[in-house]
Amino acid sequence: MLLLGGLVAITATACQVRTTVAVDVANDGSGTVIVAVGLDEEAVGRLPDLDDDGRSTTADLAELVRTDDLTAAGWRVSGPAAPSGDDGLVWIRATKPFGTPEEAGRVLREVAGTDGPLRGLRLRRDDGFGRMEFTFEGTADLSGGLESFGDAGLAAALEGDVLGQDPSAIEQELGRPLSEMFSLRISADLPGSTAASWTPALGGEPVEMAASGTVRDWWVLALAAVAVACGLALVTMLVVRLRRGRRASGPPAMSSEGPAGPSSDNATTSPKEPPMPKRDSAPVGAPCWIELFTSDVEKGRAFYHELFGWTSDDPAEELGGYFTFYKDGVRVAGGMRNDGQSGAPDVWSIYLASEDAKATADAAKANGGQVVAEPMEVMELGSMVVVSDAGGAVIGGWQPGTHQGFGVYGEPDTPNWFELQTRDYDASVDFYRKVFAWDAHVASDTPELHYTTLGEGEAALAGIMDASAFLSEGVPAQWSIYFGVEDADATLARIVELGGSIVEPAVDTPYGRLATAADPNGINFKLIRPPAG
Repeated sequence: MLLLGGLVAITATACQVRTTVAVDVANDGSGTVIVAVGLDEEAVGRLPDLDDDGRSTTADLAELVRTDDLTAAGWRVSGPAAPSGDDGLVWIRATKPFGTPEEAGRVLREVAGTDGPLRGLRLRRDDGFGRMEFTFEGTADLSGGLESFGDAGLAAALEGDVLGQDPSAIEQELGRPLSEMFSLRISADLPGSTAASWTPALGGEPVEMAASGTVRDWWVLALAAVAVACGLALVTMLVVRLRRGRRASGPPAMSSEGPAGPSSDNATTSPKEPPMPKRDSAPVGAPCWIELFTSDVEKGRAFYHELFGWTSDDPAEELGGYFTFYKDGVRVAGGMRNDGQSGAPDVWSIYLASEDAKATADAAKANGGQVVAEPMEVMELGSMVVVSDAGGAVIGGWQPGTHQGFGVYGEPDTPNWFELQTRDYDASVDFYRKVFAWDAHVASDTPELHYTTLGEGEAALAGIMDASAFLSEGVPAQWSIYFGVEDADATLARIVELGGSIVEPAVDTPYGRLATAADPNGINFKLIRPPAG
């Protein structure tokens, strides 16, 4: 145990000896344990001459600390080095990294030994939705004085006495208690908290050590806030319209058409254009609704009106500014004003069709996800739920009643494809298979591309991509929407004309010509020009 070297040094000197144990933890649960002993040059000069060279040097300190054993156990040892800095001490340090909190526990046990003064040291991480909580705990017990650091091997090297001589004889010789000459400091620097430290007194009562810190993934929490806010606004809007319809004309029959839209499901507001095909309902697990959360509603509405030829109703202030987009009179997306109070970013969000919102929530919790918004029934319209998947991506669920979601799909200027980019590919595929009943098919399994789809071939409706190789640090797993276009390059040029920007220029792929753009409010979305034929 590295601490022992500093304690032995005190047996021959009246100088102060400092010993520290520091645990430094990063946000991902990895980190380092650093153990250090510091003493001045006079103390070094009075160490036991273990190498029998006739003088006491830092080499004797290194042997007392057993640097060879530490190096063999995976510790990186630095020093002893000449005094430097303001403290004027000779320091010897040993550092060992760990990759997980579990590994940290094993490293800490190496520091504490089996019967040493540091007991029960452990680091724990508990993951929740949008947060990670770290806990460090243990006991520092120096009530037995320096004998607490007893070591049979060192006792043999010092001819039978664990400290080289009796502690009371040391105190009598030096004329003061050992507690004034020795200090031990344990510290833990956890993510999401200020560093905590403890300095147990030699011969004093045991000290119970406990510290915790919480790291919140504000991006994930913000996306969750978006999903909840938009979902609740949509629900409120539909209820209000339903009630208004009842007062005006008795029990309504909900359809996917807008308030001023045509009466026929496949009708169009322009006689010069062919009718838009309507999707009556979404298969289980398939995307069925999308929503725009934007800080500038009028700019956003104007942009999508011009870009895709959409129309929209007026935002209802009493409903949080919620509104609906239509393509040729058929409902295609929702929208809501971001007033900035939630701290959430402007974003497009997605809902998947669910057979049973409560069962979806239960399955999410059982398969590595979290429930962000509990299932809520909305009269005969349906039920909603918002969850995070096993990789942390936020996704909504909609159990349709009379409200089936968007009524057109897979045509130019409408949603064409939906994609999850995640670092936890296998866990995410398993999550959607079990929680949203995906009929999952492996579309690609090469070192360059791991991709799974809902459905197979031309019948596929959404995909999951392994993005661990390119997803930027700090960017969470997230869903993206691809809007179909007839000419990706021309659409990008039009986006720029309308005040948007190009995030990724158009590129040809086996799946079509793809591009990424942002609207004037900086909200990303993707474009796809399907392959010819």
